Amino acid sequence: MTFDLVTSVRIICRIRQTSLVASILQPSSEVFQLFDRIILLDGGQIMFQGPRQDALPYFESLGYVEKEEEEEEEEEEGTCVHTYIHTYIHT
Repeated sequence: MTFDLVTSVRIICRIRQTSLVASILQPSSEVFQLFDRIILLDGGQIMFQGPRQDALPYFESLGYVEKEEEEEEEEEEGTCVHTYIHTYIHT
């Protein structure tokens, strides 16, 4: 349902050439991929702001590495972007 809603809003925004600010708690990977630009917060502090596709490379450039065993577990459970990014920030 969230995927369908975000897809619809995205289409409307593109037709009207406007932007939308949304707050989505723990979006699925599919929903996360629909966003062009993101702001990631941790404890009210901006951790990343920019193009969605630049988020993971940004955290990797800071020395955060992905834990392989956690990635496999998350894929089995249905990856949640918040958890995925959280793995980078808190390792």
